Amino acid sequence: MAYGQYNESVARTLFIEKLQKAVRPAGLFIDEEFGFLGASPDDPGQLRVCKMQKCYFVGYISPTYDITVLEIERDENFIRNMLPKLEVSFLVVTD
Repeated sequence: MAYGQYNESVARTLFIEKLQKAVRPAGLFIDEEFGFLGASPDDPGQLRVCKMQKCYFVGYISPTYDITVLEIERDENFIRNMLPKLEVSFLVVTD
């Protein structure tokens, strides 16, 4: 985790240069329907919570390797199947 935090700014800069995309700090989003769900735009579940249609997964190892960028499309079936499991997890943790 420390490696990721330390290198996040480097990976972000390489992503911006490679794809010519703007990247802005976004903070934490809270799901309007399921208030116990939250995501920052660099975590799983973000497409539902942030109301986005796609995101990018960026893999960065070191300066000697190019970054890997995968475009991830929103998957409504995955979200529909994930929500009940997240609700149960939330209820178990809060009981």
